[in-house]
Amino acid sequence: ADPVCCTKVFNTRLAAESLYDTIEEYGATFLIPTNQALDGFVV
Repeated sequence: ADPVCCTKVFNTRLAAESLYDTIEEYGATFLIPTNQALDGFVV
């Protein structure tokens, strides 16, 4: 495989994981109320 391509994929994965970690840490403040609001609509 092309090393450059593999490096790009690896870096993209690292970026996605760090973004996901950030969402887990800071996004919960927004996601939890949103989920509760959606639950209210579903019920």
